Amino acid sequence: MLTKNEVLKTINSLHEKFEAEALIEKNVLLEKLHIGLLQSENGNLISK
Repeated sequence: MLTKNEVLKTINSLHEKFEAEALIEKNVLLEKLHIGLLQSENGNLISK
């Protein structure tokens, strides 16, 4: 789960005018990275 501060940082990184899709894409990526880091910390890794 993202925090309000993380979402605000994303919003502040965008230009004054932006498409909502850009904000959504950035937040989806941030959430996936956050989940991946948590899984890594918990030892949930896939090795080949």
